[in-house]
Amino acid sequence: MLDDPLLVRRCRDGGIGFTTSVTTTVKAYFSPVLSEHPIRRMIDADLVVSLGSDDPTMVHTDLAQEYLQLSAALSYGPGTIRRLCLNALETSWLDDDDKRGLRRELVGEIDALEALLDEAEAAGPAHDGDVPR
Repeated sequence: MLDDPLLVRRCRDGGIGFTTSVTTTVKAYFSPVLSEHPIRRMIDADLVVSLGSDDPTMVHTDLAQEYLQLSAALSYGPGTIRRLCLNALETSWLDDDDKRGLRRELVGEIDALEALLDEAEAAGPAHDGDVPR
């Protein structure tokens, strides 16, 4: 699909959402190296991508772990993670009113988490013996 520019453009222009479970697809279809997963190309192509967790018991992961692994492997920061989270909401089957309300809550939560990250960066690197607050 990603090798067909017309199909990629049609999906992007149509706002078609793609949910991927990176751990499952890496184990089943792609290189075991997460940085080679096609999600990078999907995000770069500006497709509407979100993360899921296919079968947490079988693949020994959960949604939080999916985000952590993807962020580490592809050096994605808060902006990309925000985009993936909001894409999941926008492509959900909720009605528009519910989406708007949940979007406000989600953006507020993400903003608060980003503020914590900013504070941690401003405080500098942690030292041995530092206790997280």
